Amino acid sequence: MSSYGSRIDELRDLLAQLPAPANERVNAAFVELIDNYAILRQCALADLVDYMAKATATNLGIQAKWRSRIERFASERDQLFAYAVRDLALPAGHQLYWDRAQRLEKEFTETLLAVTTPQLMDELLQHQGGLNKLIGGLDDF
Repeated sequence: MSSYGSRIDELRDLLAQLPAPANERVNAAFVELIDNYAILRQCALADLVDYMAKATATNLGIQAKWRSRIERFASERDQLFAYAVRDLALPAGHQLYWDRAQRLEKEFTETLLAVTTPQLMDELLQHQGGLNKLIGGLDDF
């Protein structure tokens, strides 16, 4: 399985640059958030790659699967980010970190939703399936 950890490493590096908060629970919550988010993100991206890799003329609907998986990922991500800070008073630096990380990850998700490759793959495979039927018909002739 491929790893998509560069963004996760960036999140960890940025967290390490923040001043230590008075409440140790804040950093622990952020470390846990990053760890859980890494798993969530890895699984979602691996699923998207799988959809493309397993696409065939008989296995269409890639665009719908792609969109559904990203929407589920976005919902889980939002819940994870909200849950991580639910009971904490965040210092200013941590609040900025949390806001920026969440905003950038939402932008990443929106970018994934805008990708047209799954739709193009569906169309290509549909045409390929039609071509295979025509070739099969010629072979029978």
